[in-house]
Amino acid sequence: MKYMYLVFFMLLALFSCSSTTKFITMDEFISARSDTTAGNYKLFKYINGLTAKDYYTLLKRVKRGDSLDASDFFTLRMAYTKTKEYSPYAETVERQRRIRKYLFSSPDYKKAITIADSTLSSDYVDIKSHFYCTVAYDLLGDSLKAEFHAKIFRNLIGSIFLSGNGKSPKNAFIVICVGEEYSLLEALGLSVDEQALISQDGSYFDLLEVSDKEKKTRKKIYFNIDLPFNEMSRRISHRLSRDSL
Repeated sequence: MKYMYLVFFMLLALFSCSSTTKFITMDEFISARSDTTAGNYKLFKYINGLTAKDYYTLLKRVKRGDSLDASDFFTLRMAYTKTKEYSPYAETVERQRRIRKYLFSSPDYKKAITIADSTLSSDYVDIKSHFYCTVAYDLLGDSLKAEFHAKIFRNLIGSIFLSGNGKSPKNAFIVICVGEEYSLLEALGLSVDEQALISQDGSYFDLLEVSDKEKKTRKKIYFNIDLPFNEMSRRISHRLSRDSL
């Protein structure tokens, strides 16, 4: 059943609604991505100008159900990295295991939603939590809430696709945590064979060699991890400075 949902949402991720906001628009995204030799430079220039206030402003619109597209969700994800809640290497494995338990092996859909909501309370851009809420609400027969989370899920996935093509370091997909890498790959039906951390021109990347079992193909996908890597470095530096006092 879970694979049926993954395939379904993979298809939905390619579509989004029109939107007009003060933030980067879809046309500006296309313009920023048109020069592949420049890579992600223009997007990072935009990201650097975002603030935590931008995140909370957009978050209100998301929760209100406003018509937003993948470009708005790119801004939402990137602005989230400016908040105090941003913790890209937080431990979530056990929490996700419990959610899957209550969704599939020992069904208790309301418990699954409660656990997922506990993550969303501090990290509303967590892709898997929205996916789990979509499945749980659908199984409970609440189509309105299922579709609400489904729209967020597909726009979060779509916003990663907007940031690059993943074919080279210059055009790597921009992610804010490792979990986003795996959410994208799962939506595409790809599995990871090998993974390596590389650096180039002052940036850091996860290079994943992935395979499509059905098509029997393999390829390399690059993810730019500057945002989570720099946040981790900042926290380590802060801890060392504090401990030296």
